Amino acid sequence: MAAPFLAGSLVWVALSDLGPQRFELARRLAPHKFALDCSFVITILTVLYGAIRILLAKNAATTRLLREQLRAYRLLTECESSIWRARDRVELLTEICRLAVTVGGYRLAWVGRGLHDEKKSVQVVARAGHDDGYIDALDITWDDTPRGRGPSGTCIRSGTAQICRYMDDDPRMTPWREAARRCGLRSSATFPVRKGHERTGSVTFYSEQPDAFDSAETELLQRLADSMTYALDHLDNIETERKLLAELKTLAYAIDSSPVSVIITNPAGNIEFVNRKFSAVTGYRADEVRGKNPRVLKSGETSPEEYRRLWEMISRGETWTGVLHNRRKNGDSFWEHAVISPILGENGKVQHYIAVKEDITEKRSLEQQLRQAQKMESLGILAGGVAHDFNNLLTVIEGHCELLSAAGLPNVAARESVAEILGAAGRASAMTRRLLQFGRKQPLRTRVADLGAIVWDSTRLLQRLIGESSSVRIERPAEPLSVRVDPGMIEQALMNLAVNARDAMPGGGPITISVSEAPVGLAPPPDVLAVPEGFALLSVSDRGCGIPASDLQRIFEPFFTTKGPGKGTGLGLAVVDGIVRQHHGWIEVDSEVGKGTVVSLYLPRETQKIVGAPAPASAAAPRGTESLLLVEDEPPLRALAARVLRDAGYTVTEAASGPDALRALEKLPSPVRLVVTDMVMPGNMTGIELSRILRKNSPDLRVIVMSGYHPELPLDSSTIGDGFRFLSKPFKPSELAQAVRAELDRS
Repeated sequence: MAAPFLAGSLVWVALSDLGPQRFELARRLAPHKFALDCSFVITILTVLYGAIRILLAKNAATTRLLREQLRAYRLLTECESSIWRARDRVELLTEICRLAVTVGGYRLAWVGRGLHDEKKSVQVVARAGHDDGYIDALDITWDDTPRGRGPSGTCIRSGTAQICRYMDDDPRMTPWREAARRCGLRSSATFPVRKGHERTGSVTFYSEQPDAFDSAETELLQRLADSMTYALDHLDNIETERKLLAELKTLAYAIDSSPVSVIITNPAGNIEFVNRKFSAVTGYRADEVRGKNPRVLKSGETSPEEYRRLWEMISRGETWTGVLHNRRKNGDSFWEHAVISPILGENGKVQHYIAVKEDITEKRSLEQQLRQAQKMESLGILAGGVAHDFNNLLTVIEGHCELLSAAGLPNVAARESVAEILGAAGRASAMTRRLLQFGRKQPLRTRVADLGAIVWDSTRLLQRLIGESSSVRIERPAEPLSVRVDPGMIEQALMNLAVNARDAMPGGGPITISVSEAPVGLAPPPDVLAVPEGFALLSVSDRGCGIPASDLQRIFEPFFTTKGPGKGTGLGLAVVDGIVRQHHGWIEVDSEVGKGTVVSLYLPRETQKIVGAPAPASAAAPRGTESLLLVEDEPPLRALAARVLRDAGYTVTEAASGPDALRALEKLPSPVRLVVTDMVMPGNMTGIELSRILRKNSPDLRVIVMSGYHPELPLDSSTIGDGFRFLSKPFKPSELAQAVRAELDRS
């Protein structure tokens, strides 16, 4: 019966749509050769039309039902089509609400989400239709309260559809009945919307007709709600995939932009991926190494045992960490700190290997420089300690030899022996000074001088020193170039550099010494303070054998030499470096094997006027009658100094330490005029500390501090704070007598 009924319904719909035009249709069919007589056709159509109208009148309710079902099917079809096109949750829900109104013919549709706040509110996330403010005025919850027992709240709470056939009489609509009546809403159907198995919200359709939702339409709308749930889950999956894809892109970008090299290989060790940092460090493009083994970077410097240990560890699933010495594409070697780990699959087997490597070439160079600086500092401390004790011995040796010479030995052989002893002591003293210069512990006696003049005055000495096979050529500016230096130390540096230049040219050749202004704006090394006056440049160049690049980093190490056995002490450049740094400058060396070497010394310029060298001290040993205190912990040196001072007419009180000196002074009937004290003594009291204690009671007390070396001594003055005079060891007896007299006579 359904098929004939459906056919009849469709015919009726067609004819009813024609209306008066059915007569026009009959007229047009009349001329056809197979057509019936026009009046006969009209009569037949009229009878048929009447019969159909009588039949359809009896089935009006069935026809309305059919139309509503067709409308619901169309709504379901349109919504499912939108579901597959949707890429956003709100966009999808809004479109379904719109279709419910435009296609489904519903007055209003909206979707709510159950919040898990304290009130358990229902939030409107999408809507469409004519609500006249009804939706905005909703205050719905999904808890067990009057506002939570409405269709939407009950649907979310129970997970079952809620059909409100007569909103005017339904007690569930009590809080919203008047608002619904004003909006023309008479019935509604609410269905749960889920996310997975969790109830998250509801969708509600409103009709202007009471009891508008029968079982068939309700079933279709339930299918629509189920499709919405599926669509939301699908969108969640899409969103999850989108987030995962975004995370993967971010991860890939982070790896590719990483400040360290990243290499991923397959289980066989062949490269599958390298990032941009790898290419920047090694010089290899990704396509050049893809499919190759990382051994293309091997330099041969890392031991095979280390590679074997690496492979054994990562094959066992362990992580290897170490340092590799590799080679770039252009042949340069570099150091890398590497961490290599296996990437295991779900089955626990190695799927890939990943290596994260950092170029530590510069860091390693800085570490080497730090170790070198620490080594130099240690050697400087060692040199200072040796110099302190050794200078005491040299003072005794030279002092007694001078006393013997002054006594007038009658035996020629004895005089010659004394002279030999003095010569050996002098050479030992020079060696000690060189050690202190290397350690930058030798006090400076600076003055403002013309650097060009110092070099020029050294020419004759330098020529004698290097011999006739080589020549010295001096280049200096016409105008004086003022620097604050110790001229003796600058001459010592020049002699060391000239000897090195001579030895680099066994067959002889020119040695050029040039003095000039350093370029304007020259930036000194980080450990050298820039000065507004700029720097002066003193360079010594030769055309000798040059220095290998591998040795350039070690040339300032003490006792390191590129000369053959017996041809160098290895202290020359170390001493020069110590001298220049004491003058707050620095050295640069430019050398090429077979072409020669240029050593450049940069010294701070000075704006003060140039002053002449101090006048030499008088050779006559001065005398006096004052009372003196002599404090020295070395008995031989104390005995020698006491003898020299007593021979010069002074009254001398001796002490071996600071506390001994304080006790000795308490027993003296009258105060002493001057204290001659060693700097470093046993106990916790230095010579300066002793002198300051004594000066508290005797502010006019004069003090001479003796030392072969002490780190607290200033490097550019003959006095050391508070007016204390400094006497450097080793010293001659006459120098001691002159220093005592000069300090006593100082106003």
